[in-house]
Amino acid sequence: MPRREKLRQPSCGCRQPCCVAAGFCAEIGAGVTTLGRTAFQDCQLQKVVFDPANEITTIYEGTFKNWGITEITLPSGCARIEQNALSGNNFETVVLPSTLTYLGAYAFADCGKLANVYVAAAVPPTAETTSIGGTASKQLYVPIGSKAAYEADSFWGTFGTITETNDFSGVNASEIPAVRAYGAEGMAVVAGEVRYEIVGIDGRSVATGIASQNTQIPLPAGIYVVIANSNAQKIIVK
Repeated sequence: MPRREKLRQPSCGCRQPCCVAAGFCAEIGAGVTTLGRTAFQDCQLQKVVFDPANEITTIYEGTFKNWGITEITLPSGCARIEQNALSGNNFETVVLPSTLTYLGAYAFADCGKLANVYVAAAVPPTAETTSIGGTASKQLYVPIGSKAAYEADSFWGTFGTITETNDFSGVNASEIPAVRAYGAEGMAVVAGEVRYEIVGIDGRSVATGIASQNTQIPLPAGIYVVIANSNAQKIIVK
């Protein structure tokens, strides 16, 4: 059985049970069942990932407010996103799960880069009029067969474009550049300005960072996988 934990105030680099907040990424594990309202106070996050097995159903007021986060994977069972829970971030795309029933006031306020909103719920979630700003210039993606319901909704119907889809990954694979990496004598080389992770054949992470042009990462001889831009490439280091 996973440990049931309530996560409170981890700072950058800490290692709380079931959670790691380091390298500007918070990975929230299966044992975390509640996030306190100031759970990530003083953290400088860029990415937040929830384990699919966790039981979090509510993102509370202010939990991820004003951190400049660029990417978040919401818990698959999330039912409520409260006021200001995710405001002041740098998302370009957000994917709201099929279990969502309520979106609070200013939930995604001051997210100036937000352009695409995916809602996997067949029934439009109840939303406050201020949940997401500037909807007229944003694109909304909804399940096939539910467009009419969203168009008729007083909030969701204000989006500039509403499109039906069965893909709620939030990413168009054709738009993701392939990983450019190769193995050399005693090192891996990652090209381009990307955030990368290198994983050994045992599945353990051996290196992470942000590449700049041709970044050289010293490694023992072996087979590795380089992950960047949601793509992966196998390399051999001699």
